[in-house]
This record gives sequence, structure tokens and C-alpha cells, in this order.
Amino acid sequence: MSRSAASSWAVLLIVGLLAALLWFMDNEALLRSTRPETAWITVGFMWIEIGALMAALIRRFRRHRHGLGLAIGIACVALVLNAVGAWLLAPAIVLG
Repeated sequence: MSRSAASSWAVLLIVGLLAALLWFMDNEALLRSTRPETAWITVGFMWIEIGALMAALIRRFRRHRHGLGLAIGIACVALVLNAVGAWLLAPAIVLG
């Protein structure tokens, strides 16, 4: 594996892990502060994010391309969406 490929996979992993961490904080805060039915909204967003990321990776392999640009872009969008959710739910996250 080339150095650029390894760094692309590392970036994808880091951004994905940060997005997942923020999503878990959002989901936990929603479960604690509102009715459990509302948490399905964040669960739905997470499944959409996972599906888009998997589709990008499958597309990459089917087209025999080596770049991870689309997957990294989707992971960054997921990170931003989850960060906005964490910002909106900050009082519930901080107050526990």
C-alpha cells in the first residue's frame, strides 16, 4: 500500500470515528431529554450516513479506483451534520 493510500484510509478512519462519537453523544442526549420516539430521527440519519459511505466504497471498488475522495467527503459531511446536532443538543449533553 502506498503512503498516500495509507494516509487516505487514516483520514477516513479518523473522520468516521469522530462522526460516530458525536452521533453517540447526540443519540444519548436525545434519549435522556426527550421521548424515545424522537431518537429515531438520529438513528435514521446514522443509517443514511452509513449507507452513503458504504455506497461510496462499493462504487470505488467496482470502478477499480484507488482514491477515497468521495468516501472522505461523505464522512466529513456526516461529521458536520453530527457536530451541528451536538451543538443543538449541547445543553442536554452538558447537563446529563
